[in-house]
Amino acid sequence: MDSTASESFTLEIPKLADWLNLNQKEHWAPRNKRAQAWRHGAHIMARQAKLPKGLQRVQVDAYVWKKTRVRYDPHNLMPTLKPVIDGLVDCGLLVDDSSEYLVGPFVHHGGYGNEKLVLEIRSLEPLTRG
Repeated sequence: MDSTASESFTLEIPKLADWLNLNQKEHWAPRNKRAQAWRHGAHIMARQAKLPKGLQRVQVDAYVWKKTRVRYDPHNLMPTLKPVIDGLVDCGLLVDDSSEYLVGPFVHHGGYGNEKLVLEIRSLEPLTRG
């Protein structure tokens, strides 16, 4: 097997709650409720997709799909990605979401249509310390 080859996985997560946005100023309680919906949903969907467990190191690219062509900054949706990544940790894909195990997530515009996140997860070689 080629030592440079890496496994890749795709996980599609429909919009589970309103997006969490860096520009929002709101009380923590409704924000937390939405974050928990994203986290729990990502956990369940990763389990249903039978993603592997215990990967040593991954890179995550997230593609945001929006229903209309209204301008937006994909990086403003990073607060949505934090609970999604936590859900991947909860399901055992990674041990932790620290930089030792995770590169990214990098957020990109995906397209227009049904609102969703599409995660491209690529297994990387473990970080070597030297």
